[in-house]
Amino acid sequence: MVVALIFSEPLAIEHLWECGRRLVCKGDLVYSLFPIHLTDKMTKLMEWLTGAFLILGPWTAVVSKTIQNEFTDKYYIAILIFPVILVAIFGLVSVAIIAYRVYNFNDCNEAAEELKTQIKEAKEDLTKKGLKLD
Repeated sequence: MVVALIFSEPLAIEHLWECGRRLVCKGDLVYSLFPIHLTDKMTKLMEWLTGAFLILGPWTAVVSKTIQNEFTDKYYIAILIFPVILVAIFGLVSVAIIAYRVYNFNDCNEAAEELKTQIKEAKEDLTKKGLKLD
């Protein structure tokens, strides 16, 4: 499928170029020879909202008894607490990621020494100018 899109903004052209799209320039018009996927333009907010919709839409239908069958009747309680379980898992994964990154955090000893040296020089400079420091 060939999609011909006309771009007048340089940012759109640069974005497509970074995404690996093949562009054809004819005069002042720029055409994309490949279809633009929705994920190319989705922000993180849109990704999260899409995921929430895909999970909470069917969940709402089951909880409100719009969809009712043998499976939903049998596992109704599990389906009812499913979003709570997802939030708990999200929290545990977030804590695990934060703990891992804190554990692997690099110390910058050289930068700390440089900063201490700069503070010492600044104090000496200020005392020469007449400022009394504690």
